[in-house]
Amino acid sequence: MFGYVVGGRPVQTTVQTISQTKYFFQIENATDAKDVAIFLMDPVNFPIGFNAAIYLSWKPFTEWKYLGFLNQTKPSSIFTIIQQLDKTMALGEDKNTIQIGISIENDQEIQAKVIENQLNDNMIFKSTDFKQFAYKMCHNLVNYILSFSGDGVPSNMVPATTVNKWYENFQKKLQNDALFWK
Repeated sequence: MFGYVVGGRPVQTTVQTISQTKYFFQIENATDAKDVAIFLMDPVNFPIGFNAAIYLSWKPFTEWKYLGFLNQTKPSSIFTIIQQLDKTMALGEDKNTIQIGISIENDQEIQAKVIENQLNDNMIFKSTDFKQFAYKMCHNLVNYILSFSGDGVPSNMVPATTVNKWYENFQKKLQNDALFWK
């Protein structure tokens, strides 16, 4: 009924059935993945008035986040795998696995979720994205500055021109592709 593909990995069509309206699949090494494309295998026979709501949960699979939906008129979509760097690195636990849950829901249920996300301005995703962005931006700055060490500059001193040059380059990257850091 459903298939999925993670960038750089083969297409998968094995999805676990929990009930007639609930399904899931698991993605290992999820911290290496950025996006997952999910699709209906037979969109023509998917019931009109119903949708496949897509949810994501990180190990230990207790908190589920609504990502979006598929239906007969929207048979596929690409979803960003929301990284949880702060939780993944905490306590040295293995949290490198995610589950994608699929729930068959009617149009009214999906419309309520869409409205709720708009009203909340989808803050769950924005705070996670902000953490991800801040981490990657700082990582980028540190790597850029460290690439100049050994050029006759003491390691504890960074010329202001180096930071300015990084800032200009970072701004150009953001202008060209606001999501380049994902």
